[in-house]
Amino acid sequence: MVNKSVRDATVDRPSRVSRSSISPPHPRLTTSVVLLTDVISLILGFELSGSVIWHSPHTPVDTVLYFVLFPLAYAFSGLYPGVGIRPHEELKKLTISTTLIHLAIAASAFLSKSANDRSRGALIIAWILALFLVPLGRTITRSLFAKRSWWGVPVLLLGAKEEGQLLAKRLIEQPGMGFKPVAIFDDNPNPHVGLATHLPIYSPLAEAPKLARQMRIKHAILCLPESHPHKMAALLQKLDSTFPYVIVVPGFFDSINIWITARDLGGLMGLEIKHNLLFASSQVCKRSIDLILTIAGGLTILPFLILIALLIKLDSRGSIFYAQERMGINGSRFQALKFRSMHENAEVKLQQILTEDHELRQEYEVFHKLRHDPRVTRLGRFLRKYSLDELPQIWNVIKGDMSLVGPRAYMPSELEKMNSSENMILRVLPGITGLWQVRGRNNFSFQERLDIDVYYVRNWSLSLDLYLLVSTIRVVLMGKGAF
Repeated sequence: MVNKSVRDATVDRPSRVSRSSISPPHPRLTTSVVLLTDVISLILGFELSGSVIWHSPHTPVDTVLYFVLFPLAYAFSGLYPGVGIRPHEELKKLTISTTLIHLAIAASAFLSKSANDRSRGALIIAWILALFLVPLGRTITRSLFAKRSWWGVPVLLLGAKEEGQLLAKRLIEQPGMGFKPVAIFDDNPNPHVGLATHLPIYSPLAEAPKLARQMRIKHAILCLPESHPHKMAALLQKLDSTFPYVIVVPGFFDSINIWITARDLGGLMGLEIKHNLLFASSQVCKRSIDLILTIAGGLTILPFLILIALLIKLDSRGSIFYAQERMGINGSRFQALKFRSMHENAEVKLQQILTEDHELRQEYEVFHKLRHDPRVTRLGRFLRKYSLDELPQIWNVIKGDMSLVGPRAYMPSELEKMNSSENMILRVLPGITGLWQVRGRNNFSFQERLDIDVYYVRNWSLSLDLYLLVSTIRVVLMGKGAF
């Protein structure tokens, strides 16, 4: 029986629950749309590759194999329905699957001696185009349909305490993730949770399988950090017969997700926690990529940098560059370079503004930035909107002070406010761009930036860096979240 003080409904009456108060998404429709998107992207790349290589002919057998093998490989890699997977992990799986299938096709053509120069060239171009078009197609599809009611898979959230509220809020705010909460269960629910998330709340927890069977919900997320291990084990045993997929949000790891691998310890399960970016091999690899990309990219955009420098001199009095002391790896100090975007004596003006305006002082204490900063020049607003003021930091990357991607470069004055997060953040090079810039740039509070930076250090991978570099271009061009 559902607690009527929370919601006037019962799970014993499916017509009232499933049709009036809950409208679940449709996983099969979501899978079909993602699959169709992949096929369209592959067809486009397939046809373009033939056009580029002087209309290289594709036989019907080639076509059938091409569009059967790829969806099968993607399905085998867990890429359908395409929900609940981190963007960089999806990119990694797509890249591996696409590459392996193209290698298999190339090997088959070689062994059958059916390949010629044109067909080999077409296959290489098709591979390159697929690596680009398939992820792009999925991104466009999510941007178009993620907020639709039918998109994603329905999930039941078990736990309505503070952590459960945070989880519900994040899943609702990030529909592209694909997990769509349809109801919350708790033994002692707080009715205000439902008001905040617009989700129906039911009790007790033991009734969750009934609603799941009525609505054919296969996913449950447990967010019960204070539960006793024996109680949690008993609950999981009850859920096993109903939910093929159960995700547990562990209470002993705060809100920061970390890289965890299950290990067999003589019949007992252990959780191995990796801090990937702290390995020397990872840092050497990352540094090599930084040097290659910054030197090549710096030479390419050099004329553009000279143009910006001239415009700064014409716009306002003062130097072209602005250097500010920041904390680097292991807390070392360095001068981070930027194009000057403020008037002269900006720091003096800042202190005066914060002293005179209480609201601005509160805003600065939360964000360590001002949305409408009177110190910023006319050109500076444009440079900041598109992050062009940070381009001189390419020199910091070449010198070894920074990386292309990494945590934010924090000021020494912010050290006391980092709440021990510096133990992780300052063990790696700061970056020109990073996870918090891509997710929301300046829309996050200072503490949220710290949490995201710690997440990046713990979960670093080459695929994550690649994803962030590509996403940075998109975010910067849109000019969102910058001030």
